[in-house]
Amino acid sequence: MLKNILLIFNAVKKIWWLPLFLYCHLSAHEKHIDSHYYFVPNKGQFHEKVAFRCEVESGVLFIAKNEISYVFYDPAPLNKYHANLPLPESLEPMQCHALKMHFLNANSQSFAIGNKPFPSTFNYFLGNDPEKWATGIRPYQEVYIRNLYPGIDYHLYPHQGVLKYDFVIRNPLDYNNIQLKIEGAEKLFIDRNGNLKIITSVNEILDLKPFAYQEVEGVKKIIDCHFHLNDNILSFQIDKNQVDKETPLIIDPTLMFATYSGSSANNFGYTATFDDFGFLYSGSTAFSSSIDYPVTPGAFQTTYGGGTVDVALTKYDTTGSFMVWSSYLGGSLSEMPHSLITDNDYLYVMGTTGSADFPVTQNAFDTSFAGGPTVGLNGLGILYDNGCDIFVSKISLDGTTLAASTFIGGEDLDGLNKNANTKYNYADEVRGEILLDKNGDVYIASCTKSKTFPVVNAIQDTLRGTQDGCVVKMTNDLSSVLWSTYLGGENVDAFYSIDFDELHNVYLAGGTASDSFPVMNAVTDTFSGGRADGVIVHLTSDGQTLLNATYVGSPEYDQLYFVKVDRAFNVNVYGQTEAPDSTFIINAAYSVPNSGQLVMKFAPDLDSVIWSTVFGTGSGAPDISPTAFMVD
Repeated sequence: MLKNILLIFNAVKKIWWLPLFLYCHLSAHEKHIDSHYYFVPNKGQFHEKVAFRCEVESGVLFIAKNEISYVFYDPAPLNKYHANLPLPESLEPMQCHALKMHFLNANSQSFAIGNKPFPSTFNYFLGNDPEKWATGIRPYQEVYIRNLYPGIDYHLYPHQGVLKYDFVIRNPLDYNNIQLKIEGAEKLFIDRNGNLKIITSVNEILDLKPFAYQEVEGVKKIIDCHFHLNDNILSFQIDKNQVDKETPLIIDPTLMFATYSGSSANNFGYTATFDDFGFLYSGSTAFSSSIDYPVTPGAFQTTYGGGTVDVALTKYDTTGSFMVWSSYLGGSLSEMPHSLITDNDYLYVMGTTGSADFPVTQNAFDTSFAGGPTVGLNGLGILYDNGCDIFVSKISLDGTTLAASTFIGGEDLDGLNKNANTKYNYADEVRGEILLDKNGDVYIASCTKSKTFPVVNAIQDTLRGTQDGCVVKMTNDLSSVLWSTYLGGENVDAFYSIDFDELHNVYLAGGTASDSFPVMNAVTDTFSGGRADGVIVHLTSDGQTLLNATYVGSPEYDQLYFVKVDRAFNVNVYGQTEAPDSTFIINAAYSVPNSGQLVMKFAPDLDSVIWSTVFGTGSGAPDISPTAFMVD
């Protein structure tokens, strides 16, 4: 889930909250320098024919040898699959369309070169072959194809939010050498305004009537210029009598892209964090990152979420307005980020993957994908055809090094909170948290349905229900599991959040539908009924002793999504409830009875409630999906 900021100011039983939460379309390519077009050079991460790649509206542009190619897609399924509607076990095909534009009789010695580099960089950790990873790639604001024809350059660049291209013709009468063969269009024509219209199965491209001019003695001289279309070969018609034969000629059309669905979003955000220097990091899913160079023009189909979604990790400056770098992480199928955390040198990401070739490192704890049954995630647009494992990856703060990466999982679904009891809000399936202790060891709080989940030095070494909560402690290099355990009862259980006490013992918060959850020294030692109860667990740092564990519930629905230990070592939790009236209002300075958002403070040993309150609209149900929690 997206970790935005919930500010809590705690003073003498008073609590104020300002939830700044969003579920947003997070683009890994945020606007910078008045442009959302990034021309990324090929350093081995793209098809060998590609020189530059650029994401455009609902599509991708490829610059190859004497060729411009596009792959467009219909974004409607992306919106449909993120609409929190039931998702079928097999996704309907997603319509795509490839266009190729060949420059006929072009110069075999032409070459593409970038100009005006962005300060941002891109990194690609795609697949499990490190030889194919590429890092530190600086994109460009514009690209030239030099000597596309002898004495003619092609210039592609953004201007005022749209994509433009120029032909710079040093010998102006050589304009008639330019011929562009357009392949893959369903319909191609010049409209009454002189614009070129290209119709595909998923969109329309409008190439505005060309504007041609010469700079003569410092004055821009307009030259009458038109498109000419002969079957599918495009050229230009110019009044030669207007041309100064000694001055270069510029032909300057403008490209406009229009999708039939009216939307072009393809990145969806799930998690965020920050580092000690104030830089911000986001984790999202990216559809377009997996679109490859089209070999054959025309319409084709793919499946969104079944093999086309990677993790996009993006670092922003301290103002959140400038992208420092963006890294793609994934395999040949799909993956999602669940949680991020940083230390002084690295960004750690925990998520789920359905890719057997997800990028894992040589000394990883587990380099083999275990998988599981097919599962579709309602509203998230993800289909894990071969099940999923948890992944944990460690990336340098400059984005260029995948220092460590591992699978964690068994024969069934791992890391996905998918069931009718504990899945309540949008994207509850992809909760869980990654955290570091003072020694740099890595902790994971999540859930599993696998009977073969890798338990080590466990206090519960078998799966008791259909889904148990799980917690894992790993070495910082992700090469070893120090301890890991199931924790749950005979029904379904899940952990969403983790924190430490002053001795670095572990607190966990989550939900359960089990009346046999292992409680210890509890303020509430029985399941209260309803759809689910919240749970808080306190474990020793070596994972060998259950210190305390309690239910937090009512006869209705209740869950706890976040746990934070304050400076007095009291335990604060944030969750949801459908409990009526004042069930959870205890010693509260502020409350809205019959509301669905729950905040509680427990004593460190979980045997007493210091205070508790609910807030919201008083509707009797939750109004907010909890996305962040912080105490002073």
